[in-house]
Amino acid sequence: MTHSKHIRFTFFLMILLVTLAPFAAFAQSSNGSISGTVRDDSGGALPGVTVTAQNSATGATRTTVSNEKGHFELALLPPGTYNVSGELSVFNL
Repeated sequence: MTHSKHIRFTFFLMILLVTLAPFAAFAQSSNGSISGTVRDDSGGALPGVTVTAQNSATGATRTTVSNEKGHFELALLPPGTYNVSGELSVFNL
């Protein structure tokens, strides 16, 4: 390889690395998520359940509501230990 070709190749390689480096940084995440399905004793899905996750160390809470299939997801949670609870309001007519 001639000297000028070597310089161009090195320059191209450096530009490629600088361009792709930010994408590699996005691949790493320091957050987690908690997901699941809320079911009754017979195995049926429970929609409308308010699910709360409380960080044991900080006391911070995050809540969501289960969908029509009983599925819930709490995303972007900081690392830690969480206590998860669910609550469903029942109205008797």
